[in-house]
Amino acid sequence: MTMAGPKIQIQRVAKSFGAPGHPTPALGEIDLDVAEREFVCLLGPSGCGTRPAAERRRTVERYLNLVGLSAHADKFPVQLSGGMKQRVALARALANNPSVILMDEPFGALDAQTREVLQDELSRIQRVEHKTILFVTHSIREAVYLADRVVVMTSVPGRIKQVFAVKLPEVRDRFAPEFTQYESDITRVVKEEVAKVRE
Repeated sequence: MTMAGPKIQIQRVAKSFGAPGHPTPALGEIDLDVAEREFVCLLGPSGCGTRPAAERRRTVERYLNLVGLSAHADKFPVQLSGGMKQRVALARALANNPSVILMDEPFGALDAQTREVLQDELSRIQRVEHKTILFVTHSIREAVYLADRVVVMTSVPGRIKQVFAVKLPEVRDRFAPEFTQYESDITRVVKEEVAKVRE
């Protein structure tokens, strides 16, 4: 009987915080395999794997300012609007300085006006941070506004149907003719797949 490989494999993961040339090691080289359906807890003394307190404060201040929430820093979650909560979620993701950010319909539950404001915020933040982002959405307009490339999937089973390279300025105008043309072209391809589902 052949044993399946690990579901999660961590190899030689290390992390340091602090100013360039003066790193504070938080993690040594960690190796860990986790099998499928295995429940693994990481347990350690308080403070292991974290950044120093002063560094944490600087990071929090930077990203609250970046998402426009500095004035609300002392509020409890219950005091924040839906849009503010989404900004906090974005700030938390960015504060970890990830190389990749995965976003699954983050603005889907917001009203149209708030959704556009947060699209503007994310676009502005991306121009500053230059992260690798994989963003799932059902909104063609949102995809054209945010993406460098829009990948249209087929109906079940999901495969890549077509990839659109969006050659628009970084700061986008939702009413520009070029923007509207991308929307129209992508809508046509998506409608082909929607029609298959209804057949």
